[in-house]
Amino acid sequence: MKVEPYLEIYDFEATDLFNPEPTQIGLVSANKDLEMLTCNDAYIKPKGKISFPAMGITGITPETVENSPSAEELLSEDSYFAPDEGSVYVASYNWDYDKQFIPESWLVGKKVICLLKVARMLVDKQLSGDHKLSTLWYYYGHYKTKDYGNAHDAGIDCKMTLDVLKSMLDESELTLDEVYTLLYDPTVCKGGKKYEIGTPWKEIITKDYDYVEYVLENVKDMDQKERDYIAKLVEDNQDLKEKQLDIISFGKEKGNKWSDIINTQPDYVEWCLTNLTWRNEEVKNYIKDLINNE
Repeated sequence: MKVEPYLEIYDFEATDLFNPEPTQIGLVSANKDLEMLTCNDAYIKPKGKISFPAMGITGITPETVENSPSAEELLSEDSYFAPDEGSVYVASYNWDYDKQFIPESWLVGKKVICLLKVARMLVDKQLSGDHKLSTLWYYYGHYKTKDYGNAHDAGIDCKMTLDVLKSMLDESELTLDEVYTLLYDPTVCKGGKKYEIGTPWKEIITKDYDYVEYVLENVKDMDQKERDYIAKLVEDNQDLKEKQLDIISFGKEKGNKWSDIINTQPDYVEWCLTNLTWRNEEVKNYIKDLINNE
């Protein structure tokens, strides 16, 4: 009895970073327990030239692919690399890059997941050093039990991706379904130093408007649906900003309001302005505006 794959992981090597053509495709399929079922790879003959930097990374030369099928052949509807009808997920480690090579028709009815984004959500970069696939493969210790050869081979990278995914899920005690929901649910935080994965943005903004505003302005690789959701949340809750600026977050008056003590303890307020190093300049400016409006 054939076991249908639950997850199919793709990887591509290419001619160059700019206007690339694929030179190799890799595919690993896995069951719901993320046990590998199949691993296939094939070289692809591009129409254009392979750059020397690409050769240096992948080892794929014009001679390597001289007698290989074209992209049209290997990426056709009836290609043996097309996803199985019964699979639920189609993934790659860096979907934003690999998606340019995958026909849209292959993705109909599939849940698409970028495993690099999963890594950024689940793996502390301060511990791993970075979120590169090969880095995390070594970070999780897979080199101790497996010898695949060098990275930047499409088939090997697919196997490494599956290893890293399993380790990330085991460490976080999450299923792939739960991770997918967290990753693409625009209403919840994807983790960080201040708030746990899955904390609703509505909950965070009620006590930390500045943090939500900071995330909106500084996190560049956020999913657009989440960006739109947070932008609307920030716009609809601007009144919270001043309320939170008014709350004293340190010292003997912690929990009280600057607007209350500015009249009763003006010397203390002046001392704070003159002597403290302010992490949040907006609070300092808010206090100055209170003084000027008195």
